[in-house]
Amino acid sequence: MEERKRTVLFALASLISGVILYFFYLKYVPLVPAFQAAVLPVFAAAMLLTAWRPRRGTLFFIFFFPLINNWSYLFGIDPGTPQAPAALILFLFYLLGWIIHGALSKKESPGPPGLSRPMAVVSVLVMLSAVITWWRFANFWPFLSDRFYELVTNVNGVTAGGAAMSVVFCALNYLTGFAFFVVLWGALKEQRDRKAALITLAASLLVALPFGFYQHFFDPAFGNTAFWVEQRQINATFKDPNAFGATLAMLIPLFLGAFLVVRKAERIFFGAAFILGLAIFPFIGARSAFLGLGIGLASFGLFSFRARRKALLAAAAACALLAGIIGASGLIRSQLFERVAANIKGLASPGGLINLSPERFFLWKEAAGMAANYPPSGVGVGAYIIELPNYYTRDKTAYSPALASFRRNDSAENYFLQVAAEMGAAGLAAFLWLFWMLGKEIKRGFRSYGRAAGQDRLLFAAGTAGMIAFGINILFHSYIGSFETNYTFWLLTAVTLRGIRREEGPDEGKKQLVLRRTLAFSGVLFVVFSASHLWNSSHSLSLRAKTAEFRLAQAFGLYPPEKTADGRSFRWTREYAGVPLKVDGRVLLVPVLASHPDIAARPVKVEVFFVEDFFKKKIRLGEIVLTSTEWQTHRFMLAGPLRREGILLVEVSRTWNPQKLRGVPDPRNLGVALGSLSFREE
Repeated sequence: MEERKRTVLFALASLISGVILYFFYLKYVPLVPAFQAAVLPVFAAAMLLTAWRPRRGTLFFIFFFPLINNWSYLFGIDPGTPQAPAALILFLFYLLGWIIHGALSKKESPGPPGLSRPMAVVSVLVMLSAVITWWRFANFWPFLSDRFYELVTNVNGVTAGGAAMSVVFCALNYLTGFAFFVVLWGALKEQRDRKAALITLAASLLVALPFGFYQHFFDPAFGNTAFWVEQRQINATFKDPNAFGATLAMLIPLFLGAFLVVRKAERIFFGAAFILGLAIFPFIGARSAFLGLGIGLASFGLFSFRARRKALLAAAAACALLAGIIGASGLIRSQLFERVAANIKGLASPGGLINLSPERFFLWKEAAGMAANYPPSGVGVGAYIIELPNYYTRDKTAYSPALASFRRNDSAENYFLQVAAEMGAAGLAAFLWLFWMLGKEIKRGFRSYGRAAGQDRLLFAAGTAGMIAFGINILFHSYIGSFETNYTFWLLTAVTLRGIRREEGPDEGKKQLVLRRTLAFSGVLFVVFSASHLWNSSHSLSLRAKTAEFRLAQAFGLYPPEKTADGRSFRWTREYAGVPLKVDGRVLLVPVLASHPDIAARPVKVEVFFVEDFFKKKIRLGEIVLTSTEWQTHRFMLAGPLRREGILLVEVSRTWNPQKLRGVPDPRNLGVALGSLSFREE
């Protein structure tokens, strides 16, 4: 009976996940035919292979996730286009295949010991924060607003749709990383599976690394963005140079350790990946990754001390080789060398440590400010980058002429500050608990292996060194948008911890007691966290409060301004639009035009509303019925006092697409054209 329930549960989860993924794909993946022809077979293969043979599907995913995130650049898709990273979409297809396999298989895999409880608590906090934050940007639809309007959320003009996308992607960055680790814990149980995963990962990097060398020596713009080309930094097949550098910093110590323990034929993969990874590092230009790599290699040498002389010598040789490569890069003036030299020079100039990274000074400063303003729950997952321009506006020092160039809109550039700003003390404590337990697992591993010179201990030391390298990286970058970096870390963690020989844990009675206490404490934490975040989101963090404080012009659902042949100004609407309105008369004049080709047979209806007090009061002014493609001016009576402010809201019965219906190069979905609004007395 239990097996039948499990099958039904997984089958239902497969159906729900498939439907969600379908709509998610339509919304966030560019539907460019050439791009789709390249990526869709990879996505489908990941799902089908995993559903059929999870081991093969896992290796397929491991090979492709470092290679696929720059494909949109290759197909000319603007990096500024709202889109999901390809590595995330690939993982979602892979996860769907795993869920489908769960409905077909009777095997069960226990979760990772030690990390299960903190990971579960963090996941629930992330989901609670994401749901409430998304709801805030939706203006608490359907209770306050009657639909999801593209309201303006900050002084930079980011609308609710963009803010909601930030919430979704940031939450998925945390949650899919945890999910990958849990799946890998079952998939990499056997040593041969862990070995196959490492060889596959090395093979993937051996595709990415030559791609990076080609960029540097022949075509920097190939698979790269204009911003990074201008900075003279290469990204290989990754989202950006920072993601590329962080991934290499984690994997180079691991490849060195694997090179020392595998058979001769397999050393080709790891040796080549190790040498090429070191050689390309100066051209990436990622300073924090370089620091992490150096500390990671030094850590590997330290962990290998007295355990295996060959490993210690190899680590020392690797550090010397890295130093030699960096020294040689100075002769060719690599971007990394120039950036590090500029940092050293800046330390001696007025400002001291701030000169190491003035941008980070302000990013960290505002993150600390958000955490201090909302201690229990922060501003919400994904909301740091949305609130940042508002905080810059409050912080007048960030707008001084001397510092104007440092007002960068980015993540917090520190993993823990990002968590504190977005999830407050509760989230930070939960993440610190997770990393504390991860540290305890590493300590248990070293105790388990002792000082033996065995291959397992050496590989464990190399994996731990890679995790330390990433620990250094996250002090200077949050990597909240770099899914390939996130998946690399959890893959490295799973491979490293899964091989630990474990002793019997506490008795069942003690386990149950710990579980009950954890559930009780977590329940209280979730309630307090949710209540605090909901209160803040409906008060000082609400769109209503932001609009009032920063005088945001709530113009939404409108395309850019245009002019008719005779000079009349107008803007096309989507299926709805809002225009800020200050009542300056009793009669409102609204010029409007519809251009639907079939308007004579199917009239277009436009409902007009006056919204006050940020959707707490919505007054219907009337309806316009358009039957021709000519300008018409309609009159609406406005009762109540003058000089009050609100939003004129129009809702159009249907839109039309010129590109689809007439073949012209205009892909917009057009509602009606709104002219300049005016008032007159009765």
